[in-house]
Amino acid sequence: MKKKKKLVKPVPQVVSALDWGQVRDWIKQEYKRDVDDWEGKFTKKGALDNDSIEYHCFWHWILDKQNPSNNSYFSLSKDDIEAEEQWVQDILNIIFEEFAEHVDKGVIQFHVWW
Repeated sequence: MKKKKKLVKPVPQVVSALDWGQVRDWIKQEYKRDVDDWEGKFTKKGALDNDSIEYHCFWHWILDKQNPSNNSYFSLSKDDIEAEEQWVQDILNIIFEEFAEHVDKGVIQFHVWW
């Protein structure tokens, strides 16, 4: 008869995650583009009156995909890049290139709070 293996008492796990607000603000500063208004519909002078400019908000895309809540974590996967519209691909490519050292198995974790 096999002896039962004794379970080890669980210990807290550490999650490595980037602060989404800091990432968003860094991209805006470095690339001069707002991920929450990628085409500049509401941030470029005169763009609001131009019906050909679409409003693209990366935060809304995240909400549609994962619906994170306050003080929670969400992840972005390299697998998302090819399946999405070009503007989403552009943002994801920036994130995965600029924060490559934080990619683990094709995924980056983010903490979000408001």
